[in-house]
Amino acid sequence: MLKLFSRLFSWLYSSKDLTKALMPEADVKIHKLRFKLRKLNPLDHLAGVNSLRRVYDVYQRPDKSESIVMDPGMIEKVKKHYCEVFMCGVVSVNGLQLSRKPIDKEDFDKKLFVEHLLTDWSLAEELYQRISEFTYGKKKLRLLHLQKSA
Repeated sequence: MLKLFSRLFSWLYSSKDLTKALMPEADVKIHKLRFKLRKLNPLDHLAGVNSLRRVYDVYQRPDKSESIVMDPGMIEKVKKHYCEVFMCGVVSVNGLQLSRKPIDKEDFDKKLFVEHLLTDWSLAEELYQRISEFTYGKKKLRLLHLQKSA
């Protein structure tokens, strides 16, 4: 009877692996590519990486009359932000690690240049969305979207 009880309720007192608890990872498939994602680290932001964004903006309300003009400088900012998020949030793409610098011929089968992910914009947007959902949670992002549309 005690063995049956211990098997049924073992999930109550079972422990989790420390590395899985502290650094959770998720496997997702986007456009037939396997990505291994991790949550964005707030300490990277302190080191100067611009990968995090404000989820809640309490005091500032955007002016609805303003329209966003995408000039070349703004496009470069968006690309740089996406690359920083991909470098911090993607562990591997089909087993390849991401690199900030263009890749030499000897590392071609081990690494992938991060800006190659920006060639397909739908892939980049979906990957960015999945990293954001994994980091912040779907509920917080949905609330943020509702606040902006209101």
